[in-house]
Amino acid sequence: MTLAITVEQEQLVDAVNRFAARHAPIDKTRAEFGRIASGEIPSWWQEFVDSGFHAVHLPGHFGGQDGNLADMACVVEAAAAALLPGPLLSTVTASAVASLADASAKPLLTDLAAGATAVVILPEHCDVQAAPEGTSWRLSGSSGSVLGISAAQHILLAARTADGGERWFVATPGPGLTIESQEGTDLSTDVGALGLTDHVVPDIAEISGISTERARCVVVALAACAAAGAVCRCADAATEYIRTREQFGRPVGAFQALQHKAATLLVDSELAASAAWDAVRAAEESIEQHRVAAASAAVMAVAAAPDLVLDALLMFGAIGYTWEHDTHLYWRRVTSLAASLGPSTHWSREAGELARTCKRSTTINLGDVEPVRREVQQLAASSGDAVIKVIVTRGEGRFGLAPHLAEGLSRLIFLVRPLEPPPPEQYDRGLQMAVTRMRRNPPQALDPLEPWSMDTADLPETYPSAF
Repeated sequence: MTLAITVEQEQLVDAVNRFAARHAPIDKTRAEFGRIASGEIPSWWQEFVDSGFHAVHLPGHFGGQDGNLADMACVVEAAAAALLPGPLLSTVTASAVASLADASAKPLLTDLAAGATAVVILPEHCDVQAAPEGTSWRLSGSSGSVLGISAAQHILLAARTADGGERWFVATPGPGLTIESQEGTDLSTDVGALGLTDHVVPDIAEISGISTERARCVVVALAACAAAGAVCRCADAATEYIRTREQFGRPVGAFQALQHKAATLLVDSELAASAAWDAVRAAEESIEQHRVAAASAAVMAVAAAPDLVLDALLMFGAIGYTWEHDTHLYWRRVTSLAASLGPSTHWSREAGELARTCKRSTTINLGDVEPVRREVQQLAASSGDAVIKVIVTRGEGRFGLAPHLAEGLSRLIFLVRPLEPPPPEQYDRGLQMAVTRMRRNPPQALDPLEPWSMDTADLPETYPSAF
């Protein structure tokens, strides 16, 4: 699966794919590894910015596209699948974290929407101390290895104060700030370490209103999207290879061992994509729910990605180990992503501890239900004999919802007459899937005048957004 679930998101992914194929094919990226490692911004970056891909999730008054984090996740996934090099992931992650702040982040978000590059450093990845000094702050400390920092024009970081609190600041190149470039595993982005020695920033450089817990979840969610994109691309490439590569007069994919390996890889790549999607979706939920989803994504997508890409590489046989083959570039990328989040045991432990006290909600927030009612009424009026009704209810009501849907609003679909529905183009993605299922398995054994119901528990878990 891909993260795109709406027509607009699918079109966005297609646009990113076409851009990457035109401006940054992998053979061209290979020729620029040296410039990428030094932090040089790609020549196509300004055109990428002009297209608005980097600011899909930012509000229009900052210069963004008025989308949301799920839209941006589709861009990140597609870029990772195309091995698009440069500062995209680090920049959009920084802007997504800055979006959590109050009005103090307006100058930063405006710059980022205009095309400036950035990186975010979480408190566990640095030991920066902040001390007030009149109308400014003095920052001192260092960070570990940070992906994308050499190309960053803004560094959004969390610093600790003398009273044990945390404050977020934007640091820019200047006296007292050094970046030590390092030789990274991922050849498609730069890596370096930040050093601050009495680096002075003005009061306006402080960004207030950012929840560190929420910021951490956003960082993990977008990293998971990039990892999922790389894994899915490698799984598709390996599957296509074993379909066409012949041995002993047969495609190697006909051998049971490789069939099992391909099937397992497909399942694991789907799980990674689903976990990444859920971590992005949870950004609009409570912090407890977001932490559960983010920890799951860190385990299922980011930490698992190196092994999954390695499984795909092994399916190519000896050619997969060569420098000329592209799979190792994806393995390098996901290995760096996994390392950037810290030990996988930390996330496994956090997921387990959270699971003891918090259950991941499967409730879908429908928002204002009245527009939904009006939309479905219009569909029903134009559908002829096949009448579709959508009932929105709360809790276990008279329709007897499954226990795990007992929180918040839930939507039920009723097909009063199980006849041919209107063309699928008239439905959104969720309704289309439901109608397709009704078409395949119409409730002919029931009285056609009696309502037939289907709740969201009947939908596959890999499509949690169907309703």
